Amino acid sequence: MIDVKQIKNPTKEYRAKPFWSLNGKLKKEELKKQILNMKKMGFGGAFLHSRSGLKTEYMGEEWLDLMDYCVQVLKENDMEAYLYDEDRWPSGTCGGYVTMDKTLRCKSMLSKELIDDTLPENLLGVFAVKLNAEGKCVSYRKIENYQQVEQGEKPYAFYWREAQGDDPFFNGQTYIDTMYKPAVEKFLELTHEKYKAVMGDKFGKEIVGVFMDEPNRGPMLNGFSRIEPERFDEVPYTVALFEEFEKRMGYKLQNHLPVIWFGKESDPFVKETYDFLEVVQQLFVENYAMPYYEWCEKNKLCLTGHILHEDNLACQVTMCGSIMRFFEYMSYPGMDNLGSESTFYTVPELVSSAAKQLGRKNTLDELYGCTGWHMNLSDYKRIGDWQTAGGITLRCPHLSWYTMEGDAKRDCPASLFHQSAWYTEYHYIEDYFARLTYLLKEGDDMVDTAIINPIESAYGLSNKYTFVHFFGVTDPIFARLEYEYATLCKDLRLNGQAFDYIDEGLFAKYGSVNKDEFICGLRKYKKIIVNANYNMRSTTLSAIKDFIANGGKVYCIGEIPSYLDGVKHDFNDDLKGAVMMPFDTKTLLPLIMDTSIINTNGNVIVEKRKFGEDLFVFALSQEKEPIKTSIKIATTKKPLVVNLRTGEITDVDYRQEEGYVVIDKELDAYEEFAVICSDSIAYKNREAKQLKKVASITSAEFNLLEDNMLVLDYPRLYVNDELLCQKYFVFCDHDLRRKHGLAIRHCEQMVQPWFKEKYFDTYKNKYGRVTLEYDFNIKDMPEDDVKYMFEEQPAFELVLNGEKVKLGNKQSSEIDNCFTVVTLPKELLKVGKNTISTSFDFYEYTNIEGSFILGNFGVELGNDMVDNIVKLPNKLKVGDLREQGLPYYGGRIRIEKELEPGEYLAKTNDMDLSVELFNGNPIIFKPFETDFTVKDNKLIIEMALNRNNSFATNSIEDKRNNLIKQGFEEIIIYKKI
Repeated sequence: MIDVKQIKNPTKEYRAKPFWSLNGKLKKEELKKQILNMKKMGFGGAFLHSRSGLKTEYMGEEWLDLMDYCVQVLKENDMEAYLYDEDRWPSGTCGGYVTMDKTLRCKSMLSKELIDDTLPENLLGVFAVKLNAEGKCVSYRKIENYQQVEQGEKPYAFYWREAQGDDPFFNGQTYIDTMYKPAVEKFLELTHEKYKAVMGDKFGKEIVGVFMDEPNRGPMLNGFSRIEPERFDEVPYTVALFEEFEKRMGYKLQNHLPVIWFGKESDPFVKETYDFLEVVQQLFVENYAMPYYEWCEKNKLCLTGHILHEDNLACQVTMCGSIMRFFEYMSYPGMDNLGSESTFYTVPELVSSAAKQLGRKNTLDELYGCTGWHMNLSDYKRIGDWQTAGGITLRCPHLSWYTMEGDAKRDCPASLFHQSAWYTEYHYIEDYFARLTYLLKEGDDMVDTAIINPIESAYGLSNKYTFVHFFGVTDPIFARLEYEYATLCKDLRLNGQAFDYIDEGLFAKYGSVNKDEFICGLRKYKKIIVNANYNMRSTTLSAIKDFIANGGKVYCIGEIPSYLDGVKHDFNDDLKGAVMMPFDTKTLLPLIMDTSIINTNGNVIVEKRKFGEDLFVFALSQEKEPIKTSIKIATTKKPLVVNLRTGEITDVDYRQEEGYVVIDKELDAYEEFAVICSDSIAYKNREAKQLKKVASITSAEFNLLEDNMLVLDYPRLYVNDELLCQKYFVFCDHDLRRKHGLAIRHCEQMVQPWFKEKYFDTYKNKYGRVTLEYDFNIKDMPEDDVKYMFEEQPAFELVLNGEKVKLGNKQSSEIDNCFTVVTLPKELLKVGKNTISTSFDFYEYTNIEGSFILGNFGVELGNDMVDNIVKLPNKLKVGDLREQGLPYYGGRIRIEKELEPGEYLAKTNDMDLSVELFNGNPIIFKPFETDFTVKDNKLIIEMALNRNNSFATNSIEDKRNNLIKQGFEEIIIYKKI
């Protein structure tokens, strides 16, 4: 039964919990204030995430007390708390403490061509290797030294070492050996047991779970996450590898090391590599995932998060193996999706498939990371929609900053928090997704089709020549698998066909066949698709043969498998009875299509859920332009439209055709359409009022709701009164640190401030006096106060046009707690060139950052990185705000219009901003329209911009970069009559 209350006002379990980036000096009053802001934004809780810039000692007494305080405040506001298990990421080091013990550090195997008798330490073997012109292995044999090679052979030594050296991102340590159980046990002792000692009574209650972020077993010949020069030659290793390999596979891996790197000339699929990657997969799961999961189960915490990486087959093979195998030991299997244009449709399908088969109630998605300040709210919906439709039930938006101080403001922006001018409207995003999550999560999806996950087919194709740019591939067979893997998923999803993946490892453990049902865990399937399975397990093949023999439907699309358990095999007789076809999804689709829901357009995701006698149908356009479609639903129930943006349920025009309810619908770009088929749910009748155009707004008088901004980011940098450089402030900071032999400040390449302060005696050494000097021009003297916004530093002094400015009138900026604002003395400002400079003592912890002139004025972009203060225009007009005195503005704009009382509709074709409010009613998503009411002859329009031009612009190579267009387009006002 559908709970209409959840559609009207979804509860916390269906609402997102963001990564709360705890990245400065934490204070209780600020933490409480920010939790209240999260509540206003529609969030249902938070993940308490240590992040770059943290000054409060991680896992110290103060940190633990503050986390306990946050948990309490979240509870008081009916919100859920989740811990995060690391200081930054990936999970496992407890901020570097674990790998201070070098025996617990991650390890790698490497190869080295010998030129003399010098052998590397930790030697694993020396081989004479014959390679062909492409570098593939023709033959190999073990030798004692390089002099024993024969003509055509080369001597190679294979050895292991601790990986990564002393990496600043691990606070001068390294990542852990995740295939070595004592390392994981030490991690749990230093992190989870400490949390338990302070707040273990809240586990399973106020604290729902813990987030595990990007653990991995080390890169396979692609160099990702490593810093050594030889990183592209590294292969995962742990001290028990050879012993465990022989125990599990029955032969000695150390006798076959050359083929792991070079592959084989005689065989594109290398069994030894296939077996090797299977063994390290098992060791990773058994020694990291299992003990971690068991600890959480014992202590009543849900384990969630994601591992590294998921996007394609190469991502998984190089870092972890099959991600579905890891999900067996997660309470809420999870994923991440980075960037604004990444649409890896396979990933949520992998996550949700495993969750359904294993009986997990939630699936997590860390999304919006690295999307940038340019994102508008409609972009957040577009990105979240296809992932939620793919089965995600717990959204973890990345990222909500505690502060923008220092380099934190460049840590995977934007901040989905109070720093963004649209944050008070963000709840519309979360209200929408909470409604959708409820309906997709709580209904029965009735999926009867599954694809055999081809991930293990990529194992034996992996060698040192396979990967390019980390996760691209050069091998033609591997490239074909990648293409078909991605294309099959996308084409099925965009033609309305739902399916699951079956992992061969999980199937070997939880799979069976019962007549014409192919069973994996808790799920039963009637149709099985074999594609891109270059290799297949014998357990999978045996089940498929039984399935076919019992009348089950198997569809082989593309080439049939070529290898069985890593060995060449002829599958033709095995797969008799299966439907064979070339790789052509148009041929496959009619054979497997769910005919209970038919969508007539080929670029629409369709999901259905059954609630007893009622049915929920969700259609989602993936087109960039408007499309027309018809949704055909096999039902006798009355169709009702669910407006997921408002929670309203109304009737809809439809017709009946041969047992189907048919609804014709035009969908705007990326628009959704949701229908409930029910004879028992109450609904409203649609309004049938006519529309009369009464106004067209193309220009209007306006007010800025915060000060306009002129960005100062191209200073002359003086050290002890000597000019060091003039360039973009980030590069000034780099030059200054190089001058003093200090590490470069970068959120992903720096030791944490808390760690530096505790362990580095030099952290508080003074390196001199620094001055940043900026020029700006005034063409039209502002009538109102002119202000200066900056990040205050030690012994800070401010000078304007040669005169020192008193700092007694300091205020904190409402944008972020890191900014201080002072009013500049009017008598010191002048028409023409103005110079403002800041001076302060420089320590390693000092941040060289840009600053801002604020006020009720316009800005005209100037030459040589020197901008001009001018008058604001009397009216704003449609088009680009950069050309209307607002090139850097990222706040809110207010327009007032006289309008007689009544009911109205506002429409616009496009908008280069995040929100338009009409007497409080929002336009956010396409189609860009909203109803509103006028009661007092006044229409108030508020527009919220994004902060891209305030905080993401830069002055590299003496020119202004990354200033994007923001502005509004013509607004048409219709009166309802």
